[in-house]
Amino acid sequence: MVVVQSVCGQAIGTWKSYLAYTNTTECAEANNLVYAIADGSMFSYNKTDKEIVYYSKENGLSDNEIGHIGFNESINTLLITYANGNLDLLNEQGIYNIPFLKSSVSIQDKTINSIYFHNEFAYLSTEFGIMVVNMKKREIKDTYKFDKAVLHVGIVGNKIYAATSGGLFTADTSSNLLDHNNWQKVVLDASQLNEKEIKKLEDEIKEFGDLLAVDEDLADSISSRLDIIKLIHQLPPKQYEVFILVVFKGLKYKQVAKLLHISVQAVSKNYRKALAFINKSLEK
Repeated sequence: MVVVQSVCGQAIGTWKSYLAYTNTTECAEANNLVYAIADGSMFSYNKTDKEIVYYSKENGLSDNEIGHIGFNESINTLLITYANGNLDLLNEQGIYNIPFLKSSVSIQDKTINSIYFHNEFAYLSTEFGIMVVNMKKREIKDTYKFDKAVLHVGIVGNKIYAATSGGLFTADTSSNLLDHNNWQKVVLDASQLNEKEIKKLEDEIKEFGDLLAVDEDLADSISSRLDIIKLIHQLPPKQYEVFILVVFKGLKYKQVAKLLHISVQAVSKNYRKALAFINKSLEK
């Protein structure tokens, strides 16, 4: 609800903001509240009393056209990103604005593709690279510029991964991430496959072959590492990322889902599709 003032400074009545809330695109659960984006606008739903609150510039937000939201549980704060690069932090104390990206004159494309949280930090995947926000200190910590769009970011152990428009990159979190040389593209060649990984891949294909009622002896025919590599590189981007992370990085489905910002079901689906492709190709 917004109270509209007349030109004389007197209230002429209580008005409702009729913003579009038709197509919900994102949700973020924050303790007892569930925040949601619908058509670029945001509202919250209270799970206890069922109250719905609508948010806009009229009642505190810094901008319009919300792009993404995410709740950082470690500091109980909601991060709101806007189409123009503006940022808001929303918590019990109120709303705090961080206009760094919006105000930047050196960065032209300010699109934010996704949000990833690690402790008090928010890693924003953008069209120019990665921007790290220290949500506790309410400031920009670092900006890692790539020559390509970054779609998703994730941290597993001491490794940070960046899924970009040019492939999957990784680096040690302890290294200087501002230095491009410390980011290595995850690329497979025949020399990278050791006997343990080959055996794991053979077992996976054999198991998948059983599920598809394919000849079990099929997996035993795998003799060329180069053939395997060629097949893996023919996988669609998402299947490739999932396959590499599961088979060669040893990550669990839940870890891959968190890293790539997709569901566990989507990880399983992409992985099984990758195995099916390799299976059928080997059969030919």
